[in-house]
Amino acid sequence: MKKLNIISMALCAMMGTVTLTSCEGTLDDVFGEWSRPTNTETDSKEKTPSTIEETPLTFEAVEAGTIKVIYQGDLKIAKPITYTKNGVSTSITGSTDITVAAGDIVSLSSENSSVNDDATGWLNISADHKIYVYGNVMSLINDEGDFSKDKTISEEYALAGLFDSNANLYNHPEKKLLLPATTLAKSCYSGMFGNCTSLTTAPELPATTLADGCYWFIFSGCTSLTTAPELPATTLADYCYSEMFCYCTGITTAPALPATTLAAHCYEFMFVNCTSLETAPVLPATTLADKCYMQMFTNCEKLSSVSCKATSGMNSTNLENWLEGAGTYATSPTLHVTTGYDTADWALPTVPTWTVAADL
Repeated sequence: MKKLNIISMALCAMMGTVTLTSCEGTLDDVFGEWSRPTNTETDSKEKTPSTIEETPLTFEAVEAGTIKVIYQGDLKIAKPITYTKNGVSTSITGSTDITVAAGDIVSLSSENSSVNDDATGWLNISADHKIYVYGNVMSLINDEGDFSKDKTISEEYALAGLFDSNANLYNHPEKKLLLPATTLAKSCYSGMFGNCTSLTTAPELPATTLADGCYWFIFSGCTSLTTAPELPATTLADYCYSEMFCYCTGITTAPALPATTLAAHCYEFMFVNCTSLETAPVLPATTLADKCYMQMFTNCEKLSSVSCKATSGMNSTNLENWLEGAGTYATSPTLHVTTGYDTADWALPTVPTWTVAADL
């Protein structure tokens, strides 16, 4: 993994316990101050979008304040970003503060294939006041024309860290935020909504074939998130869901995980510190991969049961601390496994005591 490691939470086992360090922090802690922009203002004559797919990534100011488009680190992208505020478009080539009144509408677009320069920096959008977000995020990486039909992310880290630590980002009460891509690239969404503490509903994630690290800590620290998206993917990749919901303390039910073939580290740390999680997904894979479930449910203290159909690969590496601190406030937490595998090495914690039931 590259630069985004700096906002990934660190989790490790130390003398039989799990040490967790906060996933708070911003990407500019390492890369420093942002550069000043070059702006070009024009009148916009674009037609009014008729569908949410045709609506560019849009922000609606609920209160007066400033929306910040920040070129973090030493971000270098080939073409300008255009923001349109109440019908007037402005092209920018560096960090820009957009002053808004309550009710103002600001949309963003560009003809770049990525707004993240893996070597030096990335784009980050923040606000000092409450804003709604909606529309199609592909307008920001639209290098082939009609973003409403674009389903492919071609560049690694393309949207990584885009809203990192934007505590004033809210779901629109009626309009959706779309992440419609079905072809993904390595770490394309990693850390995208990290520490967006006001986000309550995650956007849909329709891809069925994943890329390495594509959803890596995408919602980490979203403490108000109550609804997790469906995860339809059946073809996984290394680190694809790693840390995806860590510290999402409002989630009570985990989404289904239908994949039957796993990848290295695919679910590691996925639900760490989801302290309200009561229902875990059935884990249908019969063969475990390297560290696939490592610390998957660590400190999910309300979790009462887990169903795992694995028949090979069960060991203290692939299952390292996967239930450590889980079920602390549950009555008789139970691990349901395939008949005949109740004596396998399930790497169970000593406290609390988990019962193994071979009833699958």
